[in-house]
Amino acid sequence: MWLLARGARPRELPEPLDCATTVFLDRGPASIGPFDAGNCFPLVGERIVSNVFQKLRERGYIAQTSDDKAVEELLSGRTTLYEGFDPTGSSLHIGHLLSLMAMHHLQQAGHRIIFLLGGFTAIVGDPTGKSETRQFITPAQVAANGEAMRRQVQRLGLLDFESGDNPAVVRNNYDWLDMRLSDYMLNAARYFSINRLITHETYQERLKRQEHLSLMEFLYSTLQGYDYLYLYKNEGCRLQIGGNDQWRNILDGVELIQYVLGEQAYAMTFPLLLDPSGQKMGKTSTGMRVWLDPERTSPFEYYQYWVNTPDQDLERNLKLFTFLPLDEIASILSGHPRDAQHRLAYEATKIAHGEEAARQAQSDSKSAFAAQGALPADVPTLTLTEAELAEGVKVTNALADSGLVKSRGEARRLLQQGGIRLWDERLTDVDRIFTPEDFREVEGVRAIILRAGKGKVLKILLS
Repeated sequence: MWLLARGARPRELPEPLDCATTVFLDRGPASIGPFDAGNCFPLVGERIVSNVFQKLRERGYIAQTSDDKAVEELLSGRTTLYEGFDPTGSSLHIGHLLSLMAMHHLQQAGHRIIFLLGGFTAIVGDPTGKSETRQFITPAQVAANGEAMRRQVQRLGLLDFESGDNPAVVRNNYDWLDMRLSDYMLNAARYFSINRLITHETYQERLKRQEHLSLMEFLYSTLQGYDYLYLYKNEGCRLQIGGNDQWRNILDGVELIQYVLGEQAYAMTFPLLLDPSGQKMGKTSTGMRVWLDPERTSPFEYYQYWVNTPDQDLERNLKLFTFLPLDEIASILSGHPRDAQHRLAYEATKIAHGEEAARQAQSDSKSAFAAQGALPADVPTLTLTEAELAEGVKVTNALADSGLVKSRGEARRLLQQGGIRLWDERLTDVDRIFTPEDFREVEGVRAIILRAGKGKVLKILLS
């Protein structure tokens, strides 16, 4: 058995190299890249895991597969797999991050990753989980969103697009779905059964409530299935991955490949994570998305989202959203939950925004919620004059005018719900105005720190 330290190369080892008896020291994104010898076995903690499938299982990434044994066998070698991302917006959010983390692990194990932009399917609109028709997005908007998303996923660095041995690739389904109607009818539509499509839960719910379901939306899963067929034939793609809400759509593609080619393809999905309130993970208490774009969700706000992880979700999130080894995670969880929350927030922010931004967010977080000390740097700031203070400035107006919340109405709702804190004081009066006594002397200036919800912070300076 060969024990391969980080940085070692196959050419440094005696030949022949037996992948089945080779162990790589895997400690996250800095671990060595894939080897031509195939998928070799990672070391997690002090225990050898037989393949990346087991690694994903242990860390909680796998919700279900079309065939556990077959998928595990497929991933024990080297294969091509893909996941589709419809560019309905210009940024990815935390809801996408779990997939990107899993794809990172898969690429590190030697698998070829296709990041598929749904340049055509985004125009159609995925009805999955939607109670009403998605607002139409023009092809120009989708194209711009797709380009922004492509740049973002490359900036994140979770997928290596430059590896000489095994680079991830970006594809866009607009390149093949922008086809003649006759091509679609002959190569895809004729293989799908209305009887089966109509059993999709989303369609059933719409019909039960007598809500509009357009023909375009109804055909969405057939287009996603055609994606899989195209990538199977042209890219050798054997596995489609995605969120568990995409299970039926992915299976439609698996079945289409069987019908058309008589060959076997596979499916694997990731869990849909909910917070204690029952909403999808990645939304704040105000219902706003937590974006991976630092212009839409600052590193500080991003850090705050993670540092407020409920105690019961800490183990799950440390396994899914960090690269920390399992034994280290166990050690972290044996300590105080607040320390574990800060470690999660730091590691997650480092992945999304880099180490420097993570350190700054951590420092700002500690100072933002301290009774004394330094003022946070990377947060929205509002400056008031003595004259404005004397005239009376409402808390609701300050929150809305600063852009910390979308409107005065939202600010009032947060106040009524107890979601606004001035320093450590919970505010509930919707007519509350600032007083000179609210300001504290910090770093040579008089200031206020306001918290909205769990993750947003406003710094108010008095000039």
